[in-house]
Amino acid sequence: MVEEKKLGKLLIVDDDKIIVKLLSRIFEKYCTLETAHSGEEALEILERGYTPGVILSDQMMPGIQGSEFLNQSIKYVPDAKRIILTGNQDLQNIMEVISVAKAFMYLVKPFDNIALIKNVSNAFEEYNTRKMLTNRIKDYESTIDKYEKRINSLVGDHDMNVETLSIINTLYILAQNDSRYYFRQGLSSICITCRYLAKQFDLSEDESENLVYAAFIQGIQRIGSSDKYHLSDPTDLTLSEQQTYKNHFVASFSSLLDNFNIASVADACLKMWEKPNGKGFPNSLKEDKIPVNSILLNLAVRYENLVYRLELKDLKKLKEEGQIIQTHETTLVRHHAAILELSKNLSYYEQLPVKAFKNLITFGDCPTLKPTEEELVIKL
Repeated sequence: MVEEKKLGKLLIVDDDKIIVKLLSRIFEKYCTLETAHSGEEALEILERGYTPGVILSDQMMPGIQGSEFLNQSIKYVPDAKRIILTGNQDLQNIMEVISVAKAFMYLVKPFDNIALIKNVSNAFEEYNTRKMLTNRIKDYESTIDKYEKRINSLVGDHDMNVETLSIINTLYILAQNDSRYYFRQGLSSICITCRYLAKQFDLSEDESENLVYAAFIQGIQRIGSSDKYHLSDPTDLTLSEQQTYKNHFVASFSSLLDNFNIASVADACLKMWEKPNGKGFPNSLKEDKIPVNSILLNLAVRYENLVYRLELKDLKKLKEEGQIIQTHETTLVRHHAAILELSKNLSYYEQLPVKAFKNLITFGDCPTLKPTEEELVIKL
Protein backbone atom coordinates (compact mmCIF):
# COMPACT_ATOMS: atom_id res chain seq x y z
CA MET A 1 0.00 0.00 0.00
CA VAL A 2 1.37 3.42 -0.90
CA GLU A 3 1.85 6.05 1.78
CA GLU A 4 -1.01 8.44 2.38
CA LYS A 5 0.52 11.45 0.71
CA LYS A 6 -0.23 13.38 -2.45
CA LEU A 7 1.47 11.70 -5.39
CA GLY A 8 0.48 14.44 -7.82
CA LYS A 9 -2.37 15.45 -10.11
CA LEU A 10 -4.60 12.67 -11.47
CA LEU A 11 -7.27 12.90 -14.18
CA ILE A 12 -9.93 10.14 -14.16
CA VAL A 13 -12.02 9.66 -17.30
CA ASP A 14 -14.93 7.18 -17.52
CA ASP A 15 -18.49 7.46 -18.80
CA ASP A 16 -19.70 5.23 -15.95
CA LYS A 17 -20.44 7.64 -13.08
CA ILE A 18 -20.33 4.82 -10.53
CA ILE A 19 -16.80 3.87 -11.66
CA VAL A 20 -15.72 7.52 -11.51
CA LYS A 21 -17.09 7.83 -7.98
CA LEU A 22 -15.35 4.57 -6.95
CA LEU A 23 -12.02 5.62 -8.44
CA SER A 24 -12.32 9.08 -6.87
CA ARG A 25 -12.91 7.53 -3.45
CA ILE A 26 -9.84 5.29 -3.91
CA PHE A 27 -7.46 8.07 -4.99
CA GLU A 28 -8.71 11.20 -3.23
CA LYS A 29 -6.32 10.75 -0.31
CA TYR A 30 -3.36 10.09 -2.62
CA CYS A 31 -3.85 12.59 -5.42
CA THR A 32 -5.20 15.96 -6.47
CA LEU A 33 -8.19 14.93 -8.60
CA GLU A 34 -10.15 16.04 -11.65
CA THR A 35 -12.77 13.79 -13.24
CA ALA A 36 -14.57 13.66 -16.57
CA HIS A 37 -17.31 11.44 -18.02
CA SER A 38 -16.15 11.60 -21.64
CA GLY A 39 -13.06 12.18 -23.70
CA GLU A 40 -14.46 15.50 -24.91
CA GLU A 41 -15.01 16.72 -21.36
CA ALA A 42 -11.53 15.59 -20.36
CA LEU A 43 -9.98 17.54 -23.26
CA GLU A 44 -11.82 20.66 -22.10
CA ILE A 45 -10.30 20.20 -18.63
CA LEU A 46 -6.83 19.97 -20.17
CA GLU A 47 -7.50 23.01 -22.36
CA ARG A 48 -8.35 25.01 -19.22
CA GLY A 49 -4.83 24.33 -17.95
CA TYR A 50 -5.11 21.28 -15.68
CA THR A 51 -1.76 19.42 -15.87
CA PRO A 52 -2.07 15.86 -14.55
CA GLY A 53 0.99 13.71 -14.06
CA VAL A 54 -1.13 10.61 -14.65
CA ILE A 55 -4.32 10.11 -16.70
CA LEU A 56 -6.50 7.11 -15.97
CA SER A 57 -9.02 6.56 -18.78
CA ASP A 58 -11.58 3.96 -19.76
CA GLN A 59 -11.33 2.71 -23.34
CA MET A 60 -14.96 2.13 -24.35
CA MET A 61 -16.82 5.47 -24.10
CA PRO A 62 -19.41 7.22 -26.31
CA GLY A 63 -17.89 9.74 -28.67
CA ILE A 64 -14.10 9.77 -28.45
CA GLN A 65 -12.77 6.43 -27.28
CA GLY A 66 -10.19 6.35 -24.53
CA SER A 67 -7.22 5.60 -26.78
CA GLU A 68 -8.04 8.50 -29.10
CA PHE A 69 -8.57 10.87 -26.18
CA LEU A 70 -5.24 9.86 -24.67
CA ASN A 71 -3.54 10.40 -28.01
CA GLN A 72 -5.04 13.90 -28.29
CA SER A 73 -4.05 14.67 -24.70
CA ILE A 74 -0.38 14.53 -25.67
CA LYS A 75 -0.47 18.06 -27.09
CA TYR A 76 -1.57 19.40 -23.69
CA VAL A 77 0.47 17.23 -21.30
CA PRO A 78 3.13 15.42 -23.34
CA ASP A 79 4.97 14.08 -20.29
CA ALA A 80 1.94 12.69 -18.44
CA LYS A 81 1.75 8.93 -17.90
CA ARG A 82 -1.35 7.41 -19.51
CA ILE A 83 -3.12 4.34 -18.14
CA ILE A 84 -5.99 2.79 -20.05
CA LEU A 85 -8.75 0.67 -18.51
CA THR A 86 -10.25 -1.97 -20.76
CA GLY A 87 -12.65 -4.86 -20.42
CA ASN A 88 -11.29 -6.46 -23.60
CA GLN A 89 -8.77 -9.20 -22.86
CA ASP A 90 -7.78 -9.83 -26.50
CA LEU A 91 -4.00 -9.21 -26.61
CA GLN A 92 -3.90 -7.96 -30.19
CA ASN A 93 -6.69 -5.48 -29.49
CA ILE A 94 -4.96 -4.32 -26.31
CA MET A 95 -1.68 -3.75 -28.15
CA GLU A 96 -3.45 -1.69 -30.82
CA VAL A 97 -5.11 0.42 -28.12
CA ILE A 98 -1.79 0.98 -26.31
CA SER A 99 -0.14 2.00 -29.59
CA VAL A 100 -2.80 4.60 -30.39
CA ALA A 101 -3.01 5.89 -26.81
CA LYS A 102 0.78 6.00 -26.27
CA ALA A 103 -0.14 4.42 -22.95
CA PHE A 104 2.25 3.78 -20.08
CA MET A 105 0.26 0.63 -19.18
CA TYR A 106 -3.15 -0.96 -19.43
CA LEU A 107 -5.35 -2.50 -16.73
CA VAL A 108 -8.05 -5.05 -17.40
CA LYS A 109 -11.44 -4.73 -15.74
CA PRO A 110 -12.49 -5.78 -13.18
CA PHE A 111 -9.43 -4.49 -11.32
CA ASP A 112 -8.12 -5.19 -7.83
CA ASN A 113 -8.02 -1.97 -5.80
CA ILE A 114 -4.60 -2.61 -4.26
CA ALA A 115 -3.08 -3.53 -7.63
CA LEU A 116 -4.69 -0.43 -9.17
CA ILE A 117 -3.21 1.85 -6.48
CA LYS A 118 0.20 0.23 -6.91
CA ASN A 119 0.17 0.69 -10.70
CA VAL A 120 -0.97 4.30 -10.50
CA SER A 121 1.68 4.91 -7.85
CA ASN A 122 4.32 3.42 -10.18
CA ALA A 123 3.14 5.74 -12.96
CA PHE A 124 3.49 8.75 -10.65
CA GLU A 125 6.93 7.59 -9.55
CA GLU A 126 8.02 7.36 -13.19
CA TYR A 127 6.51 10.80 -13.97
CA ASN A 128 7.95 12.52 -10.88
CA THR A 129 11.38 10.96 -11.36
CA ARG A 130 11.57 12.09 -14.97
CA LYS A 131 10.32 15.56 -14.01
CA MET A 132 12.96 15.83 -11.27
CA LEU A 133 15.72 14.67 -13.63
CA THR A 134 14.54 17.07 -16.32
CA ASN A 135 14.66 19.97 -13.86
CA ARG A 136 18.10 18.92 -12.65
CA ILE A 137 19.36 18.69 -16.21
CA LYS A 138 18.01 22.18 -16.98
CA ASP A 139 19.70 23.60 -13.89
CA TYR A 140 22.88 21.70 -14.73
CA GLU A 141 22.91 22.91 -18.33
CA SER A 142 22.28 26.47 -17.14
CA THR A 143 25.25 26.24 -14.78
CA ILE A 144 27.45 24.74 -17.47
CA ASP A 145 26.40 27.38 -19.97
CA LYS A 146 27.21 30.15 -17.47
CA TYR A 147 30.71 28.90 -16.82
CA GLU A 148 31.41 28.06 -20.45
CA LYS A 149 30.49 31.61 -21.45
CA ARG A 150 32.64 33.01 -18.67
CA ILE A 151 35.62 30.84 -19.63
CA ASN A 152 35.22 31.79 -23.28
CA SER A 153 35.09 35.47 -22.26
CA LEU A 154 38.30 35.02 -20.28
CA VAL A 155 40.16 33.61 -23.25
CA GLY A 156 38.22 35.32 -26.03
CA ASP A 157 40.33 38.47 -26.21
CA HIS A 158 43.61 36.60 -26.41
CA ASP A 159 45.26 34.34 -28.93
CA MET A 160 44.87 30.66 -28.17
CA ASN A 161 46.96 27.87 -29.58
CA VAL A 162 45.19 24.86 -31.07
CA GLU A 163 45.69 22.73 -27.96
CA THR A 164 44.11 25.34 -25.68
CA LEU A 165 41.15 25.74 -28.03
CA SER A 166 40.73 21.97 -28.12
CA ILE A 167 40.64 21.79 -24.32
CA ILE A 168 38.06 24.57 -24.06
CA ASN A 169 35.89 22.88 -26.68
CA THR A 170 35.91 19.61 -24.74
CA LEU A 171 34.30 21.21 -21.67
CA TYR A 172 30.79 20.33 -22.79
CA ILE A 173 31.84 16.74 -23.40
CA LEU A 174 33.20 16.63 -19.87
CA ALA A 175 30.09 18.26 -18.43
CA GLN A 176 27.84 15.74 -20.13
CA ASN A 177 29.88 12.67 -19.22
CA ASP A 178 31.71 13.50 -15.98
CA SER A 179 28.83 12.32 -13.80
CA ARG A 180 28.26 8.91 -15.37
CA TYR A 181 29.88 7.11 -12.43
CA TYR A 182 28.37 9.32 -9.73
CA PHE A 183 25.13 8.77 -7.82
CA ARG A 184 24.32 12.43 -8.49
CA GLN A 185 25.55 15.15 -10.84
CA GLY A 186 29.15 15.19 -9.61
CA LEU A 187 30.48 18.14 -11.58
CA SER A 188 27.74 20.60 -10.65
CA SER A 189 27.84 19.41 -7.02
CA ILE A 190 31.58 20.11 -6.83
CA CYS A 191 31.02 23.61 -8.28
CA ILE A 192 28.34 24.34 -5.67
CA THR A 193 30.50 23.02 -2.81
CA CYS A 194 33.38 25.21 -3.96
CA ARG A 195 31.15 28.28 -4.01
CA TYR A 196 30.11 27.67 -0.39
CA LEU A 197 33.70 26.85 0.64
CA ALA A 198 34.90 30.12 -0.87
CA LYS A 199 32.34 32.01 1.19
CA GLN A 200 33.17 30.04 4.35
CA PHE A 201 36.90 30.70 3.85
CA ASP A 202 36.16 34.38 3.15
CA LEU A 203 37.81 34.47 -0.26
CA SER A 204 37.59 37.60 -2.38
CA GLU A 205 35.08 37.64 -5.24
CA ASP A 206 37.83 37.08 -7.83
CA GLU A 207 39.33 34.20 -5.83
CA SER A 208 35.87 32.73 -5.37
CA GLU A 209 35.13 32.91 -9.09
CA ASN A 210 38.46 31.31 -9.92
CA LEU A 211 37.77 28.46 -7.50
CA VAL A 212 34.41 27.71 -9.11
CA TYR A 213 35.95 27.84 -12.60
CA ALA A 214 38.64 25.46 -11.41
CA ALA A 215 35.92 23.12 -10.13
CA PHE A 216 34.31 23.27 -13.54
CA ILE A 217 37.43 22.28 -15.51
CA GLN A 218 39.27 20.06 -12.98
CA GLY A 219 38.08 16.88 -14.71
CA ILE A 220 39.45 17.65 -18.18
CA GLN A 221 42.17 15.04 -17.82
CA ARG A 222 39.57 12.27 -17.40
CA ILE A 223 38.21 12.66 -20.92
CA GLY A 224 39.20 9.55 -22.83
CA SER A 225 40.61 7.82 -19.75
CA SER A 226 39.89 4.23 -18.74
CA ASP A 227 37.30 3.41 -16.08
CA LYS A 228 39.99 2.96 -13.43
CA TYR A 229 41.14 6.56 -13.79
CA HIS A 230 37.53 7.75 -13.55
CA LEU A 231 37.04 5.79 -10.34
CA SER A 232 40.39 6.39 -8.61
CA ASP A 233 42.10 9.47 -7.22
CA PRO A 234 45.74 9.90 -8.32
CA THR A 235 47.02 9.16 -4.81
CA ASP A 236 45.24 5.78 -4.91
CA LEU A 237 47.12 4.60 -8.02
CA THR A 238 50.30 2.55 -8.15
CA LEU A 239 53.53 4.36 -9.01
CA SER A 240 53.48 3.13 -12.61
CA GLU A 241 49.80 4.10 -12.98
CA GLN A 242 50.55 7.51 -11.46
CA GLN A 243 53.25 8.11 -14.05
CA THR A 244 50.85 7.31 -16.90
CA TYR A 245 48.17 9.49 -15.35
CA LYS A 246 50.66 12.29 -14.63
CA ASN A 247 51.57 12.72 -18.29
CA HIS A 248 47.93 13.13 -19.27
CA PHE A 249 47.10 15.24 -16.20
CA VAL A 250 49.91 17.76 -16.68
CA ALA A 251 49.35 18.02 -20.43
CA SER A 252 45.66 18.77 -19.87
CA PHE A 253 46.37 21.96 -17.94
CA SER A 254 49.78 23.09 -19.20
CA SER A 255 48.53 24.92 -22.29
CA LEU A 256 45.92 26.77 -20.19
CA LEU A 257 48.77 28.09 -18.06
CA ASP A 258 50.00 30.03 -21.10
CA ASN A 259 46.99 32.33 -20.98
CA PHE A 260 47.36 34.82 -18.15
CA ASN A 261 43.59 35.30 -17.71
CA ILE A 262 42.97 31.64 -16.95
CA ALA A 263 46.40 30.64 -15.65
CA SER A 264 45.43 30.84 -11.96
CA VAL A 265 42.45 28.58 -12.60
CA ALA A 266 44.58 25.98 -14.37
CA ASP A 267 47.26 26.28 -11.69
CA ALA A 268 44.71 25.50 -8.95
CA CYS A 269 43.70 22.36 -10.87
CA LEU A 270 47.27 21.30 -11.53
CA LYS A 271 48.16 21.48 -7.82
CA MET A 272 44.92 20.13 -6.33
CA TRP A 273 46.47 16.73 -5.47
CA GLU A 274 49.63 18.13 -3.88
CA LYS A 275 50.15 17.69 -0.12
CA PRO A 276 51.91 20.11 2.26
CA ASN A 277 54.12 17.24 3.49
CA GLY A 278 55.62 16.90 0.01
CA LYS A 279 54.09 13.50 -0.74
CA GLY A 280 51.45 14.70 -3.17
CA PHE A 281 50.87 14.48 -6.91
CA PRO A 282 52.22 15.31 -9.46
CA ASN A 283 55.27 17.37 -8.34
CA SER A 284 55.63 16.71 -4.58
CA LEU A 285 55.20 20.38 -3.69
CA LYS A 286 55.30 21.55 -0.05
CA GLU A 287 53.62 24.11 2.16
CA ASP A 288 53.27 27.58 0.63
CA LYS A 289 53.87 26.31 -2.92
CA ILE A 290 50.29 25.04 -2.91
CA PRO A 291 47.53 27.65 -3.48
CA VAL A 292 44.68 27.72 -0.99
CA ASN A 293 42.27 27.30 -3.91
CA SER A 294 43.95 23.97 -4.73
CA ILE A 295 43.36 22.68 -1.19
CA LEU A 296 39.73 23.82 -1.16
CA LEU A 297 39.18 22.29 -4.60
CA ASN A 298 40.70 19.03 -3.38
CA LEU A 299 38.36 18.96 -0.38
CA ALA A 300 35.28 19.44 -2.58
CA VAL A 301 36.37 16.84 -5.14
CA ARG A 302 37.44 14.26 -2.56
CA TYR A 303 34.19 14.62 -0.61
CA GLU A 304 32.19 14.02 -3.78
CA ASN A 305 34.35 11.03 -4.70
CA LEU A 306 34.22 9.50 -1.23
CA VAL A 307 30.45 9.80 -0.84
CA TYR A 308 28.83 9.74 -4.29
CA ARG A 309 31.26 8.17 -6.75
CA LEU A 310 30.85 4.53 -7.71
CA GLU A 311 33.41 2.40 -5.91
CA LEU A 312 35.79 0.59 -8.24
CA LYS A 313 34.89 -2.76 -6.70
CA ASP A 314 31.26 -2.27 -7.79
CA LEU A 315 32.03 -1.52 -11.44
CA LYS A 316 31.70 -5.17 -12.50
CA LYS A 317 28.30 -5.42 -10.79
CA LEU A 318 27.12 -2.25 -12.53
CA LYS A 319 28.12 -3.60 -15.94
CA GLU A 320 26.52 -6.97 -15.28
CA GLU A 321 23.22 -5.70 -13.86
CA GLY A 322 22.92 -2.40 -15.72
CA GLN A 323 22.32 -0.40 -12.56
CA ILE A 324 23.46 -0.10 -8.98
CA ILE A 325 21.65 1.40 -5.99
CA GLN A 326 23.01 3.38 -3.05
CA THR A 327 20.63 3.54 -0.09
CA HIS A 328 20.24 6.53 2.23
CA GLU A 329 21.93 4.49 4.98
CA THR A 330 24.96 3.83 2.75
CA THR A 331 25.17 7.51 1.77
CA LEU A 332 25.13 8.45 5.46
CA VAL A 333 27.91 5.95 6.28
CA ARG A 334 30.04 7.21 3.38
CA HIS A 335 29.39 10.83 4.43
CA HIS A 336 30.73 10.27 7.96
CA ALA A 337 33.64 8.19 6.66
CA ALA A 338 34.54 11.02 4.27
CA ILE A 339 34.64 13.56 7.11
CA LEU A 340 37.02 11.31 9.06
CA GLU A 341 39.19 10.70 6.02
CA LEU A 342 39.47 14.39 5.17
CA SER A 343 40.27 15.28 8.79
CA LYS A 344 43.13 12.89 9.49
CA ASN A 345 46.87 13.46 9.07
CA LEU A 346 46.54 17.23 8.92
CA SER A 347 49.49 19.52 8.84
CA TYR A 348 49.34 23.06 10.21
CA TYR A 349 48.95 24.42 6.68
CA GLU A 350 45.83 22.35 6.06
CA GLN A 351 44.14 23.12 9.35
CA LEU A 352 42.31 26.27 8.27
CA PRO A 353 40.85 24.93 4.99
CA VAL A 354 39.71 21.71 6.65
CA LYS A 355 38.27 23.65 9.59
CA ALA A 356 36.32 25.78 7.12
CA PHE A 357 35.10 22.61 5.41
CA LYS A 358 33.99 20.98 8.69
CA ASN A 359 32.28 24.18 9.83
CA LEU A 360 30.39 24.24 6.55
CA ILE A 361 29.20 20.67 7.11
CA THR A 362 28.29 21.23 10.77
CA PHE A 363 26.85 24.74 10.72
CA GLY A 364 26.44 25.73 7.08
CA ASP A 365 23.58 25.41 4.64
CA CYS A 366 25.50 23.97 1.68
CA PRO A 367 23.02 21.53 0.06
CA THR A 368 25.73 19.37 -1.52
CA LEU A 369 27.27 18.54 1.88
CA LYS A 370 24.05 17.24 3.41
CA PRO A 371 23.50 13.48 2.86
CA THR A 372 20.48 12.91 0.68
CA GLU A 373 17.58 10.90 2.09
CA GLU A 374 16.81 9.49 -1.34
CA GLU A 375 17.73 6.10 -2.72
CA LEU A 376 20.27 6.85 -5.45
CA VAL A 377 20.79 4.91 -8.68
CA ILE A 378 23.46 4.74 -11.37
CA LYS A 379 22.22 3.27 -14.66
CA LEU A 380 24.24 2.37 -17.71
